[in-house]
Amino acid sequence: MPEGREHMAEIQRIPRTLQDNEAVIKRGLIQVWEVAAALADIREQRQYLEAGFKTFEEYCQERWNFSRQYAASLIQAKEVVENVREQVNKSVDTLSTRVDKLPENEKQARAIRQATKEPAVQAEVWAKAVEDAGGEQPTAPQIREAAAKVTASKTAPPEDEDDEAEDAGPVDEFGKRVPECLGEVFATDSEFGELATLLTTVKKRINALCSGPGGRWLHRQDMLDDLQNLQSAVKFGKPFTECGMCRRDEQKREKCDTCKHRGWVCKRAYEQHDAAGKAWLEGRE
Repeated sequence: MPEGREHMAEIQRIPRTLQDNEAVIKRGLIQVWEVAAALADIREQRQYLEAGFKTFEEYCQERWNFSRQYAASLIQAKEVVENVREQVNKSVDTLSTRVDKLPENEKQARAIRQATKEPAVQAEVWAKAVEDAGGEQPTAPQIREAAAKVTASKTAPPEDEDDEAEDAGPVDEFGKRVPECLGEVFATDSEFGELATLLTTVKKRINALCSGPGGRWLHRQDMLDDLQNLQSAVKFGKPFTECGMCRRDEQKREKCDTCKHRGWVCKRAYEQHDAAGKAWLEGRE
């Protein structure tokens, strides 16, 4: 290997207890890939049972205020980063440009993964994106542009039927595919998840600052009350599922007070559904 091109450090993945993994998550996604590894441990080892939850989905929602889909996206993003790191170390002399950085966030990794699931090609896409960005961290649109260049002459890999967060389209909180017209609405799931975890970080930092010598003039409880209101607004305002009252009927949607003519509802609006509306939602294909 040429001088000065050292292997990138591996994402740490060692056996940890539930308490160890939750300590990582409580750091508030400062190290997003550590959080992803911790979530993967909790899911694969079923540690959520130790915390008193029946499912990983329930654990994510109640413990961390984000959906299973967002957690799965983080875990898959971590896998992309691991693929890129490994392939970059293997192919350091054959890539289009020297790569000394890895994706920093889930959006970057998702853009790579949407282009290809082949580890070697993922590394090529990332290298090209870094090159096009002048050696800086590329944005998701830059990655998509680089992917189009790299994959133009390559055969698309077969779809993974067992993929938990498949790219066939967004799903609602029940894991049901939503109509194409609502795709952009439910594609914001990861953004809501990122915002929720950011607010968790803010809460921790407020407490730390108020407990220190420089925070004596801060009104901790007022700040935490305002933050709690914001957290509730994010939690209960995010797209939850389709409207079970107008049920994809455009004429009914125009008059539907439940979804306000949107075709989708937040969690609070869903809780106001009658039994027939909830039954329709559960019975969707």
